Amino acid sequence: ARRQAHRRIAATAAEPGRSWQLALAATGPDENLASNLESLATTALDRGAPATAAAALERSAWLTSDPDLVTSRTLAAARASNVAGHPERTRGLLDGLLPTIDDPALRAEIQLLRGSAIMQAGNPNEACVMLEAEAKAIEGTDPGRAAALLCQACVALMEPGPLERVARIADRALALAPEGSKTIPAMITAEVMVARGQHAEARLVLDEVEPSLAGWDPVAPGHEILALDGLCRLWLGDHEMARTRLIELVNAGRAAGAESIMAAPLAILATLYLRMGDLERAADCAEEASEIAATGLGIFGLTFVLTAEAMVAAHRGDEPMCRLVAGRMLKVGDQMNVTVLLASAEQALGLLCLGHADSEGAADHLHRALEHAHEHGTIDPGFFFTQADLVEALARAGRPEEAAVVLEELERGAMLTGSSWSRAAVERCRGLLGPADELDQRLKAALEFHKDPSMPFEAARTRLAIGERMRRARRRSDARTELAAARDAFESMGAASWAARAGRELAASGGNAEADADDLTPRERDVCDLVAAGATNREVASKLFLSTRTVEHHLRVAYRKLGVRSRSELAARRHSGPTG
Repeated sequence: ARRQAHRRIAATAAEPGRSWQLALAATGPDENLASNLESLATTALDRGAPATAAAALERSAWLTSDPDLVTSRTLAAARASNVAGHPERTRGLLDGLLPTIDDPALRAEIQLLRGSAIMQAGNPNEACVMLEAEAKAIEGTDPGRAAALLCQACVALMEPGPLERVARIADRALALAPEGSKTIPAMITAEVMVARGQHAEARLVLDEVEPSLAGWDPVAPGHEILALDGLCRLWLGDHEMARTRLIELVNAGRAAGAESIMAAPLAILATLYLRMGDLERAADCAEEASEIAATGLGIFGLTFVLTAEAMVAAHRGDEPMCRLVAGRMLKVGDQMNVTVLLASAEQALGLLCLGHADSEGAADHLHRALEHAHEHGTIDPGFFFTQADLVEALARAGRPEEAAVVLEELERGAMLTGSSWSRAAVERCRGLLGPADELDQRLKAALEFHKDPSMPFEAARTRLAIGERMRRARRRSDARTELAAARDAFESMGAASWAARAGRELAASGGNAEADADDLTPRERDVCDLVAAGATNREVASKLFLSTRTVEHHLRVAYRKLGVRSRSELAARRHSGPTG
């Protein structure tokens, strides 16, 4: 009865609906219909609809009798499904296809895609084992494909770790890859170098492969390599290069309708904007990435997305959101043994506690974050910022001896990497633990390192930390200067808990704890204007192309700055005179 209904619909439908309805009504192979569906799938891919293409190709394969065409159409359906972010469906298609394949080269190609799907479905260690075994089976006869399989194994293992194992696999891949095909193993090697603190060596490798990455397909299997390039540039402090690469990836994914591919670069962009002090853009990127993740996303993208959400909330002082997301990270990290996810969750919670002046709570979380980072094999102190944050937590908690041990690790990492942020962090921490007569020297050196690349949030934290020590050293006037600068910087970025903490310290030093009432950011001013005119949060979100959650955040910050508690008070305040 269903088939008859589909035939009746097809009789009155135009293409492409006609062919699709006839395909659903078919009872067996029909090459004409199969070919039509394959053409429809090509059109769907061109229009950025990979999920539609995958469904059409799968049905096309079912309607096909020629074994070679069945294989090619099923493989094409699996590729489209993987791009659409449906790894379980991808694996199902490939699991059914694999027993029919005798050609080693084709089998390797299928296993490469299958490994990507297994990883994205949340089983990175299973993917790595399978890919290594397949590579070993063909490395003697087809070293190029073996290298490709090993590279995918590295991608699968990058987040669970340990990095020593990733490095060994990457070395094998680089040795097997023929000339002209060394870009991916070289990129993975650079990624490991960065995380292990070998910044100068990593930058040389990245600069060498950069020309070949320019022609890389951003929506094909292996797109993760481009995201890793952006992430490496972020860690190295090449912020503009990272931003350009990541925006290109997002735009390409948007154009292709490949939302799952956009999630990781959007989340990495959020992290980049946090480092650049643009918490508003960071929140927007994290939220879009989260919306994509809600539709289904593999572990590679999910780790970045959850980390971005948690860290944005920690910077803003949004405790409910930070604890909610970090709780999910800890659960997923424990289930899949993803050490990066566990470290990131504890790091976000530690930063949240620091912003709320909970030093003991921060120390507990940050100790765990550092343990997970060690297990993963990361050495670069700028990877998570854990050592510097832990020194601050321990110093504030009155545990200077423990802080000094962590500072030694931070200093070793800074010496190894030579990064500006790490050197600034060392100066800040020496200011927290060293003699009071060195505070000016430490402050000046740290702020100089914070300039390139510019990291306003971290610079404000340095001013806050040194300002607190100046106040306790009874240098109240100097303390007020630094604390006021820190408070104003945090306020302008929307870092509410940090601004409040700086304000309390400023008040204790005899300064004005409140920010100027008119000190609204342009986005906060836009939100207030619309709300004062009677718009709902949903209407404001629509007009300003924001999420309602972002609008609510801007409104909370504006209420605090303006000293109002309701929409009616805000309207009265706005109508009584300008607010900036």
